Amino acid sequence: MIDVSLPAQPGRMKQLRGLVGEAAGQAGFSQHERDDIVLAVNEAFANVIKHAYHFDPDREVRLVVFCTETALMLELHDDAECVDPSTVKPRSLDDISPGGLGVYFIHQIMDETEFLDCEGKGNILRMVKYIKEKDRRSVCTQ
Repeated sequence: MIDVSLPAQPGRMKQLRGLVGEAAGQAGFSQHERDDIVLAVNEAFANVIKHAYHFDPDREVRLVVFCTETALMLELHDDAECVDPSTVKPRSLDDISPGGLGVYFIHQIMDETEFLDCEGKGNILRMVKYIKEKDRRSVCTQ
């Protein structure tokens, strides 16, 4: 459905949100579900900008979105140092402080999240949201 590279800049988040929202709509998700999926991917993109690239505006993030009959899959590819997935954990909700809830939101919204093997270079975060049978669209079954 989508395979695009975006500059790792906060100003590109609007474009990212538009692309993800359109793909989620084509897959058959309700407006509420689309908004949630957009939030999850937006948070992941923000984490790459901040934690992986340390706000370097010359870096890029590749967004790949595809769907099957049963799921919408979204991947963010970066070329930063490989992340140890065991270190990427949501903060406790008991910790009352501003920010830092992106990983929590991603895990709450998406049905699956995983870092694919980076083979020593870059990271690929795959996020999966299952499509309810009643909502499936032909665009994902072709």
